[in-house]
Amino acid sequence: MEPKKIESDERKMILKSVFDTWKRKVRLKKDKAESVRIKLEQREKLDNLMKVLKKYKKEQKGDVKFEEIKPKVAAHSFRNRFEAQKSTIEKLTLKLEEKDRLIDELKLGILDKDALKSLNQTKIEIREIFANCSAKVRCKLPPPPDYSEKFMISTQKAPKIVQEMEEKALERAKRRELILERKRRIEENRQRMIAEALEKKRIQDEEEKKRSLETMKDRRRKELELEKIKQANRLILLEKLKKAAALHRRNLLKKSFRSLLFNYLESKNNHERSVSHYRTKLLSRAVAEWLNFVELKYCDKNALADAVFAKKILTKTLTTWREARLESVRAMQVAEDFYDLLLLNNTFVHWHRHVCVQIMSREKQMKIAQNHYKR
Repeated sequence: MEPKKIESDERKMILKSVFDTWKRKVRLKKDKAESVRIKLEQREKLDNLMKVLKKYKKEQKGDVKFEEIKPKVAAHSFRNRFEAQKSTIEKLTLKLEEKDRLIDELKLGILDKDALKSLNQTKIEIREIFANCSAKVRCKLPPPPDYSEKFMISTQKAPKIVQEMEEKALERAKRRELILERKRRIEENRQRMIAEALEKKRIQDEEEKKRSLETMKDRRRKELELEKIKQANRLILLEKLKKAAALHRRNLLKKSFRSLLFNYLESKNNHERSVSHYRTKLLSRAVAEWLNFVELKYCDKNALADAVFAKKILTKTLTTWREARLESVRAMQVAEDFYDLLLLNNTFVHWHRHVCVQIMSREKQMKIAQNHYKR
């Protein structure tokens, strides 16, 4: 009856330990999955908050807004795109600044170039005119009607020098009109070229802006498609992870119960073997060992009794010897005290007698001396 009870207790203990181990592992896995889910939810909330803040910031700045469905992704996935857009905006800004600077320089350069060219051309024409002019050569061109009336002399008998001066004045007026007309045409051409350059620059800027917007739209569309693909892959991965977790849980349960059954059978076999071993070998050996142990205990008790007896005898002997010694010491001290007392008494008696004899002898001698002195 007792071995069966021990076997049932051991079986219960083994089952309890295995079940506690399995329960602890399951709890750890549940806690780990719960912590991962909480982290994902927190990250998703943080990403949504960052998106809302970015959207609000874009609305405040008045940037171009696109109506699109933004998937819920992590904030760090937009980092490369943000850096690329930022670098693109910086490059476009630098290009626009460079183009504005070139336009300003071009305007100033065109004006300087046209003015210098007009001045040089005027100088060349003036030098050619003055080089070709002489007193003997006359200009065959008829003078302009506007200036002919001003510079004509009514008389035909004017001096030759006056006629030459009038002709030169007419030529100068004509050259001045030609120079002014050329300057006006140059100014018109310059203004037209500047307007064409500005219009061309504006068209190029608009085309560049359209191309950049189209590029950004294409990039954004590709990113959205890629993000959708990632979301789909993530959902597929999560579904596969759930299936894998369920399969792992099922396999783990099978393995746990299989190991539990194996341990139970092994413990049962070990118990049966231990019972047979106990019945065949250990019982006889235990009885022999018990007899030896009892014999050893009796021997130890006898030795202890002998030791106690010897100790008691020795203690009693030493006590008696100590008491006898104390009595002898006391008797010796009493004897010494009595001896000293008797010796001192006898000594004082003899000393007193000797002193008395000496005093009597001295008085006798003093009397003899006084009698002898008085004689």
